[in-house]
Amino acid sequence: MTPNPLLRKARKRSKDALGLVLLGLTFCGLLAAFAAAMVLTPAPIDAETLCPLQAPPTSMTLILVDASGPLEPRHRKRLRAAIEEEANRLPYLALLNIRGMRPNAPRELVDVFSRCNPGDSRNANPLFSNPARIQARWKAQFSDPVKAAASRTSNTRQAASTSPILDALAGASQDLAFASFAGPRRLVLITDLLEHDPDWGFSAYADGADLSRFLARRVGYEVPDLSGIEVRVIVLDRPDLLHRQTAARDGLWRPFFDRAGAQDVRFEGL
Repeated sequence: MTPNPLLRKARKRSKDALGLVLLGLTFCGLLAAFAAAMVLTPAPIDAETLCPLQAPPTSMTLILVDASGPLEPRHRKRLRAAIEEEANRLPYLALLNIRGMRPNAPRELVDVFSRCNPGDSRNANPLFSNPARIQARWKAQFSDPVKAAASRTSNTRQAASTSPILDALAGASQDLAFASFAGPRRLVLITDLLEHDPDWGFSAYADGADLSRFLARRVGYEVPDLSGIEVRVIVLDRPDLLHRQTAARDGLWRPFFDRAGAQDVRFEGL
């Protein structure tokens, strides 16, 4: 029987259409694989700062340590634990800055640590990286240096004669990198809250430790702009001065952060 020419042509068109469909699916699969590779491949980071090379950090956390008062062993332990906790909760490729306070020059902060979180094994994709190697890098270049920095900040043995915490906080908030950062920002203050600046006639160790009194004494002091910045205050306890700490928290620090426009201010330890 002679094959029907029309049937033969229909079969050919069907095969051609099927071939085009398969070709299209293959192309889509390759495109999806390429896109996945672009998304899942680890972002290139700076070898020194561990921050992304082609984009800003995902967020920034600044820890300001006030070690101007006497640090008992429990204070040093609390300080180290708080810094390590902040480092462990830091998002992937977020920047952590740890700064110390200079009582004699409070606006000139001590640079203790500044690096991004390069991610641990939880951030590794086994298709494109080695989780064990990623974990080792995180420990050697981020986690262990954070612990060393926390130990350095807690080594203060002798109390300073002044404790200008509000000046140091203003200096921290006006730090160029922190002030100009466009992403989410977090400020962590580790302190006993006892502002003490006898040269200006103000001390939280005495009566009247409130914001209005401080601003009246400190002519020219401007409350910094902390708009949109999440604030965590970790209070180092002074049992013999608990009433002074409570008065300073309610009369000085809460009004200060309210006027500064800070977001989600939390006090811990008091």
